[in-house]
Amino acid sequence: MSKCPNAQSFFSLSPESEDTVVISVSLCSQGPIPNSPACPPGWTQLGSRCFIFYFTPRIWSDAEAFCISIGGNLASIHNNEENDFLSEMITRDTGNPSITWVGGHDAITEGQWMWSDGSKFDYSSFALGQPDNFAQSENCLEINYSGNKWNDRVCNQPWPFICAKKV
Repeated sequence: MSKCPNAQSFFSLSPESEDTVVISVSLCSQGPIPNSPACPPGWTQLGSRCFIFYFTPRIWSDAEAFCISIGGNLASIHNNEENDFLSEMITRDTGNPSITWVGGHDAITEGQWMWSDGSKFDYSSFALGQPDNFAQSENCLEINYSGNKWNDRVCNQPWPFICAKKV
């Protein structure tokens, strides 16, 4: 019986010469291999989720459909750390705090905010006076409206967006 149920073996072949050299390494780990990337290239990890910013503007529903097509959803935000992290990610990628779609909406019932990934809407950071459902037509959530605060916005306006998926 193996003393390491999570043993991982790796090998490399050297095709540079007629004499093939095989290098074999066996690692034992109780969890993920240290320093191995948990997120795909281009994604940034925070906690148990990976995030990616897309600068190409899309309307909210198209942004959500795109995020689903790559294995995620528009980002949900559950605490101040995540809110600050996403705001900083946007500023890093664009040079300024650009207004950006995330996965919040109240399209089903006005005033009852939900996340498109199905997670609980357990945190908010709306700007003063928001959400206001201006002209009774604002049902989607943007961040970086006033600093790193949130605002409800008409869903058919194209904005950059952030996708998220579990590690």
